[in-house]
Order: sequence, then structure tokens, then C-alpha cells
Amino acid sequence: MHRSSNTRKTNAAGLVSGSSRARNLAASQQTRVNVDQLEHRMLLSIPQPDNPNNTVVELDTNFGEIYFELFEQQAPGTVANFLNYVNDGDYDGTFFHRAVLDSTPGISEGDFVLQGGGFGWNEQTQAVFDVPTDPPIVNEFGISNTQWTVSMAKLGGDPDSATSQFFISLQDNNDPDNPNSLDNQNGGFTVFAQVIGGFDVVDQIARQQVFNLGGSSQSPFTQVPVSDDFPEDFITDPNFTGDIPLDGFIAINTARVVEPTTIDTSGDSFDDVIATPPATQGGYAEVTPSGDVIAYYRQPGGDWQATNLTETVFGANNATAATAIVDELTGEFRVFTIEGGDLRTYVLNQNGSFVSLELSSDTSGQLGSSLVAFQQQTTSATLGDTTTLFVAATDANGDLELYRLFNGTWNRTNLGQELRDNGLVMPEIVGDLTSYVTFWGQLTIAGLDSNGAVQTVWTIGDGTGTWNTTNLSAITGAPAYQGGLTTFVTSWGAINLVGVVDGGNTVATWWVPSFGGDWQTVDYNSAFGGPQLQPGTVSAYVTPWNQLTILGLDENGNARAFWWVPGFSEWLTFSFNDAANAPLTFSTSSTLTGDIDRSGVINVFGEENDGDVSAFEFNPNNDAGWISTNLNTATGVPV
Repeated sequence: MHRSSNTRKTNAAGLVSGSSRARNLAASQQTRVNVDQLEHRMLLSIPQPDNPNNTVVELDTNFGEIYFELFEQQAPGTVANFLNYVNDGDYDGTFFHRAVLDSTPGISEGDFVLQGGGFGWNEQTQAVFDVPTDPPIVNEFGISNTQWTVSMAKLGGDPDSATSQFFISLQDNNDPDNPNSLDNQNGGFTVFAQVIGGFDVVDQIARQQVFNLGGSSQSPFTQVPVSDDFPEDFITDPNFTGDIPLDGFIAINTARVVEPTTIDTSGDSFDDVIATPPATQGGYAEVTPSGDVIAYYRQPGGDWQATNLTETVFGANNATAATAIVDELTGEFRVFTIEGGDLRTYVLNQNGSFVSLELSSDTSGQLGSSLVAFQQQTTSATLGDTTTLFVAATDANGDLELYRLFNGTWNRTNLGQELRDNGLVMPEIVGDLTSYVTFWGQLTIAGLDSNGAVQTVWTIGDGTGTWNTTNLSAITGAPAYQGGLTTFVTSWGAINLVGVVDGGNTVATWWVPSFGGDWQTVDYNSAFGGPQLQPGTVSAYVTPWNQLTILGLDENGNARAFWWVPGFSEWLTFSFNDAANAPLTFSTSSTLTGDIDRSGVINVFGEENDGDVSAFEFNPNNDAGWISTNLNTATGVPV
């Protein structure tokens, strides 16, 4: 990585108008933000350094804040040099003058580096100025140039020539077999920091247009990324005489040392969002017939809102599955998707927009279309009430991949490999996944195998202990289910496994602690009458007043249910369509989803044949009874 030779100050602009375009990116394409192994540096809260003794520097750009953790122990001289420039204000008003990117918008495998620290722009004189440099420093190569590391640029053939310029590695640049990799050439490039916040800011920068503004190949301005504020006439008109604002470039407004606890969270970077999410009552996510991902959500006292994530957020392309979850403690609203075999999360920002991050790393492109998200609430003396969030998906090898978010940190576990390491076999699970969490701390991921048997992978505790596997059909006598399974747990510890069997009846296999090792089976249609539900459309919910409801679609696409409350001698049947006086018909290829929001309102979501999402709603706090709402019409967001 070559550093451009500085001459301290130029009187001419230093940029050549009418220069050729190097790259033009469409901002609607898919991002590829990969954070290796979901390490500590990918904290989904206010950015914290891996080492609490390390200094954190904030770069305030016109696209948001980027945070560096400095490696003071590994590269002390280089860090001291960088901090001198920061503390002297030398980086204020500068811009990233070099972006080496491939033709794919956003961070992608062919990208190289984003480089800055060498040049600024004076809006008054309309001229480039050089960052005034201190004497060159001694090379301190030791840390490998992997993705998201920050290194010093230097002159070719001179390892000890670094001054002010630095760069972010946008991909791993450390191939040991490549003599030209950054670890192998010119004495190795000194890594002195890593990005710990603002990953999506860098991704946005990687989506901007890149132009040759230098003319000569020897110019440092042959690959300059620019924003939408850069005047187009400068590119097309050799006689351009207008003004260029600093924000026309990718500007570093200020660079400053910050304490992690005082980092400003008012911006839009991914790391900003999680600290102060807006409280959300409930939500739903769908993949439309055209492949878009739409999130539906409602905040306390508000109306339904919707966001087409495909059109408004980086990512959301080629989705095959989507699910939504609201943190029961904080109201944080998340959508998880599988896109092109990758797992991605979207989080509702405090300003009402969504930001996203790809969670899959070495499983990239290997996940199927089955996805489930669930949560566990715990209380500890040190952290108080907390939520642990889990997301599970099957990969191409049939293994379960489990992603766990606790206290701001994501971790991934291949449960299939863990089972094999413990002498067990990963069971076959086909189709949709389901899950349940008991009050004694059992976490269970369940699904059906190709014979319709209920296969489970489970653990006791917080998800970090030993995982086990059980064929519940073998020990419970459960019948062979078709098309999918739903599960729910009651406040008194009853575990219920429900699905549709051959012949079309809805059957539950259930257990309570007083049964010991015995399970019971009930055929709802045989015992209580009612409609036959279509396989794959069934779900369930439990209300705060302990109403148990199993719901699904009949053969005509009408929403029907079996329900029971303590004190009833038998289960009753119910028609949502009749109760809401709504002649809706839903697609029997989709699941009817029941949800209790944080205010106790029951929402039942269904996808109509044209892709529209409608919801039946019952609010126990008023006398309106059941009502229905077409969420696409109500929000003005079409499928």
C-alpha cells in the first residue's frame, strides 16, 4: 500500500476536471459485510474495545461515525504517531482519497482498501491541501492485515516511511502464498488498529461512485470516492468553474479520542442503533411473491408501519425466509432473513429507519430456507433483567447453525458439529424449524424428519453448555406429522407439540411435569369437532391470561382455531373471519402466525394470495372485539 508523497501545501486544486470515471455503483445492490467469526469487535451496542485499556478514536464522516480501537501494546510507536495527528487536528477536514473496489456495490470479496489521512479540501480556496507530516516512523509489522484492520500506508520499497496516511482493509489482505499480500511485501504493513464500530458506514462509502480525478496515473487522485454532493459537471466539463463542497468527498470532519461510554449514538451506523432502540409493541416480516422483504411493526399507541427492506436498506436481496421478533424487555424490533444462503439481521433504528448486518461468516451461502428466532429472559445480580436472543437455521450439510446474542455480542455454534464431538448424531430435520423455552431453562429447537417424526436438539441453561438430541416421537408415541410442527409452553410448564397428521386432523402431543416420563396425545378434530387445518399453516400462542390457541387455515384459506382457557372442560373452535366479519382468504402455502404483543394485544397475521398481509387483532383493553386490517393498505407499502 503506497503512501502518496506530500509537499505540505498546494496552491492549485490538485484535481483534474473532466477526468474519466473509474466506477459507478448503484446503491440498491446487496451488501457483503462479513465480520470474521462474529468476534468481540462486532459488538452490537456502543462500540467497546476488545482491550478496555486501548484507546478508541472516532472518525466523524459525512456518512456517519467510524470507530477505531488502537493496538497500543502491539504497535506503540505507530499508535503514538497516529494519536499525534488526531490530537493536533491534522485529520479534521480531510477526505478518503483512495477506494480500491470491485464492481459489486458495498463491501464484497474483490474489494481492497479505503485510504485516507493524506489530503484535505479547503472550501474557501477550492484547493487540496496536504496533511502536514511528522517524521517517518519505524515499521512495526506484527498483526496480520485481515478484514477491518487499520494499517499505515508507506512509500514503495521503504518499510520505515509511514507518516500520516492510513487505510482500512476491506477484505483479508494476508494471503501467505501471495508475495504481494500486505503481510509479505515491503516489510509487511503495520496494523495498528481495528474497526469496532461503523461497519455499515464503511459499507455505504463502498457504494459511492469512484472517479479518476487526477488524470495522470502517478496522481494520488485516480480512485477517489465521492458522495452525491459532488458536482457532476466537474466530471463531464473540462472547463468546470463551480465550487466543490467538502461533503462532495468522503469527508473526515473530525477525528478525536473518545471514551466508549461517551460515544455519540445519534447517527445511523449499525453500532449506534442497538443502544437505544425504539420500543415496539409487535411485528411481522414476510418475503413477498416478488422476493422483497417487508417488515410490519407498531409502536406503543401508534398505527401500523411498514418498511420494504429490499428497497430501503442495504441487503434484502434473494431472500428465501424472514422472521421477526420483539425483545420482550426492551421492545427492540429485529427482522432476520436468509438471503442467498446468508443470515442477515435488520434492526429498527431510533430514527425510524432500519440498518442491517450479515451474521454468517464461514457459513456464507450455505444456509437453507428454514429459520427460527426465539428469546430467553434471565435475571442476574450484575446485569439485572436481560434478554438472550437466539436464531437457528439449517445449513447445506443438514447441521443446525445457532447464533446467540447476549450482552451485545454475537456468537455462532454449529450444533451438528458439537453433537458429533460429544458422540451424538445430528438428526435429520426437513422443513420449518420451531422452538420453545421452559421456565426451568430448557432451550429446544425442533422440527420434523422425512418420516414426520419430531426431532429435537436441546440444552439446559443459557445456550453455552452441552447440547443434546432426542427423537421425541420415539419416546412420546407422537404420530407422524405432515408439513410442519408448532410448539408452545404454558406458564405451568406444559410442553405442547402440535401438527397435522395423515387424514387432516390436528393432533397435539403434550406433557406436564406431573406426568413424569409419560406424554399424552389428543386429536382435536376427533375430540372436539371443528375444521381440518391445512398442513404447514398451523401455529399457536399463549395469552397473559393463559388462553391457549392453536390456529391455522382451512381448505378454503379461512383462519380457524382451537382454543381453551383454564376452567374449560374442553377445547372450543373459532373462526377469525366470522368474528371480525372479514371475508379474507389466505394462501394455504403460508403459515397463519399468532403473536401477543408487549401490551397484551393478540395479532394474527396471514398472507393473502396476492401477497398482501392482513392481521386480525383483539385488544383486551377495549370493547372493539376482533377487527381485521390489511397492513399494506393501512401503511401504504405495497407488496
